[in-house]
Amino acid sequence: MRTMVVILVAAASACGQDSKPPSEEAKLADQLNALAAEAVRAHQARKYADAVDQWRQALEIVQKLYPPITHPKGHVNIARAWSNLAKSLSAWGQHEEALRAHQQTVAIFRKLYPPADYPAGHAEFAAALSNVANTLHALGRPEQALEYSQESLEMRRKLYPAAKFANGHSELAAGFNSMGFTLVAMGEADRALEYFEQNLAMCQKLYPPSKSPDGNSQVAIALGNMGFVLRAMGQPERALEYFKRSVEMRR
Repeated sequence: MRTMVVILVAAASACGQDSKPPSEEAKLADQLNALAAEAVRAHQARKYADAVDQWRQALEIVQKLYPPITHPKGHVNIARAWSNLAKSLSAWGQHEEALRAHQQTVAIFRKLYPPADYPAGHAEFAAALSNVANTLHALGRPEQALEYSQESLEMRRKLYPAAKFANGHSELAAGFNSMGFTLVAMGEADRALEYFEQNLAMCQKLYPPSKSPDGNSQVAIALGNMGFVLRAMGQPERALEYFKRSVEMRR
């Protein structure tokens, strides 16, 4: 799962007004900020049940701050609250509930970032699609995950084109990785190989020896993933070489 996005709402702008909001709205904004901070701390402490409870309370508050009557498409903070709730649910092992929460995030982003206004998509939208794919993986439904992995990857290709990002981008590399694991789970390791190769090549460009003389954790992971897919393809000798390189870099 991707890193949580902390929801912080400024009391003076909670409802999009320049003037000072009513005291009740200011109180709600303060409660939301406090709950979000507590939820993140609980999640980091692996107290997932507590984190879920706090995110649910935060979600109720953020929905009051951005009601449908004034925000018919939803609001980014509502989407983030659903996403953070889903991540704590997943960490707690409640994958079915997490899936429904991630799908709520995607539904809001589809309204907030339509192709007509955002032809390249949006970074948080792409991450939300990837989160749905990851959760479907956890539920053992890779065929359904493929659709979301593909959509996320295509969006990231548009967001991080080679013309602007000569060495690639970490989010695009993550998209290649997600596609690779989806295809392996579907029993299509041969197709997955090219995505893991692209992930490794991009990570090596992003974190070259000149910048990371002792190696980089993302490169080490990419090497390990190459070993994983080659082993799945029935090529243990080649897989072993990548595993060795990954272990040596981690050392």
